[in-house]
Amino acid sequence: MKTNPDWQFASTANTPEPKTRLIIRIGALLALLNLGLVIAGPFAHHYELLPVMTAFRLFFNSVLAGLVLGVLGLLLILTTWLSHNRFNSKGGLMMLIPGLLPAAIVIAFIGPASLGKPMIHDISTDTVNPPQFIEIKKQCTTDQNPVDYKGTVIAALQMTAYPDIKPIMTSMSTDDALTEAIQVVKDLGWEIINVDYNTGIVEAYDRTRIFGFTDDIIFRITPEGSGSRIDVRSASRYGKGDLGKNAERIRLVIKTFRAS
Repeated sequence: MKTNPDWQFASTANTPEPKTRLIIRIGALLALLNLGLVIAGPFAHHYELLPVMTAFRLFFNSVLAGLVLGVLGLLLILTTWLSHNRFNSKGGLMMLIPGLLPAAIVIAFIGPASLGKPMIHDISTDTVNPPQFIEIKKQCTTDQNPVDYKGTVIAALQMTAYPDIKPIMTSMSTDDALTEAIQVVKDLGWEIINVDYNTGIVEAYDRTRIFGFTDDIIFRITPEGSGSRIDVRSASRYGKGDLGKNAERIRLVIKTFRAS
């Protein structure tokens, strides 16, 4: 005959062991700390606490670590279906949400379509005889991408991914086209570092919004019949791929020229 209330005989099979509880708590804490590192990357570069590539690697590796922790959190949640253990579920959410949040924000920011862009960082309207950087070449350091064009391999990848990137043909004289190129650079907020009226060259650079990566741009204006031909090249100083940013920049130049 029972002499104690029924609750005293409740099963304790679903109560996590101390080691399991500790592991779950450590995982949740790591996910939160990792989220802080993701945020710290851009701020560290913005306030010049870390070099740009060091800050980016901190950010990138933290995003990857967050994905791993998020997947582990998801697995914990799935075990809840089998064990009906609410503690596992809560611990899983504490890993899943801060773990996957950075990757979700990055994908939303750059756009899912950008993830499928080819691993190239140098785009030119002339892939046979691309404009050659002059002053920009003097500024580049050994830890940056070489400014020399990579040739037929990169040209083939560009033609497949960005067939619309073509020279700008205009009825303007070369002098007027050069003046217009300078104005386009100013309107787009880029920094001019070289203008050569004799060769029809304008060199400038742009910086990305978050990490401030430098992308170099060059305009080359040459006579074409009674008008001019404007070739544009845009290349990133860092990274093997650009997520389509340089092609986007040249499209913006083309659109601005046509609107002028």
